[in-house]
Amino acid sequence: MCALFCYLARIFRVSTEVIELCVMQDLATTCSNIDMFVSSEMGGRSMTTNTAVMAGGSALASPTGEPLSTVGKRLGQYLLDVVLVVVTFGIGYLIWSLIIWSKGQTPAMQCLKMRCVRQDTGATATWGTMFLREVVARGLIFGLIGVVTFGIGSFILLFMLCWDSKRQELWDKIASTLVVDGAP
Repeated sequence: MCALFCYLARIFRVSTEVIELCVMQDLATTCSNIDMFVSSEMGGRSMTTNTAVMAGGSALASPTGEPLSTVGKRLGQYLLDVVLVVVTFGIGYLIWSLIIWSKGQTPAMQCLKMRCVRQDTGATATWGTMFLREVVARGLIFGLIGVVTFGIGSFILLFMLCWDSKRQELWDKIASTLVVDGAP
């Protein structure tokens, strides 16, 4: 069973790296084209400092300087979460979650070497913060939004990290957390 998890984690790491590369290349090209257009329209002033941030560059970091996880890696994490829930029949995922929340991780985050940190201090999220983030905010509030809007609101909010300046989802904002690369 452990070998299966490791295999799935490798597949998703490669997948998220490919997604991340494609997204970054597309955004970098788009931002570069926009920069050239704006530069010509604004008398030669450039916006290249914003281009790195918009293209998913390393300009975004936690209070302790750790780089935030990329959009591609976060979306890959959601896919891996679904796969792990199915493979472990839900109960294994629940037990695994309850054990590793104290490290500021979910099972998929652990496989992809990501973790949650407090937005204000950069300290690893506690078990209580992860409970608030995963059960109250992600499970109940996000689920309620999905029910009320027939799934449309949930689908839109799932991609909230694409336009948020700190790459936060609704549940990250409620729990005041950021997702960074690197295991504790």
